[in-house]
Amino acid sequence: MKLEFKGMEKLMRNLNYEIRQIENRTHSGLLKAAIILQNEAEPGTPVDTSNLRHSWFTVSHKSTQNQAPVKGGFKGPNASEMAANHSKTVSAASSAVRSVANDSRPVVLLGYTANYAAKVHESVDTKFHRPGAHARWLYLAMQTAQSKMLEAIRKDAEIK
Repeated sequence: MKLEFKGMEKLMRNLNYEIRQIENRTHSGLLKAAIILQNEAEPGTPVDTSNLRHSWFTVSHKSTQNQAPVKGGFKGPNASEMAANHSKTVSAASSAVRSVANDSRPVVLLGYTANYAAKVHESVDTKFHRPGAHARWLYLAMQTAQSKMLEAIRKDAEIK
């Protein structure tokens, strides 16, 4: 089954374009933007066992955040498989970022490692148990937080 992320490609293309236009953007500015996005997305993230939330990661050429799952770890019968997949995915993402980034061209990659994250994200007809949780939470968070993210990157670039 192929999932279509409606609007995500255009949103990412535009956001990345805006980021590339910021001269002297920094590693720390991009990490601050990633934190803004994660905080914006969190209230809307569906929760059952918390495995989806715990699978969030952020990597750059300098650092890997949440290499290990968030406090409490993965739960349920697939916990060890999810932990192994998390480590493997974060490691691959980290290698990919390091192959294209450096101090003058910082890159941050973030997302979820849970193998069902995309399906849940696009489940627009699902009623989630967690109050405030909704489909397309990351996409909506990106739309909402985009200006705050860009401002954080700009502000950090000015300090450099």
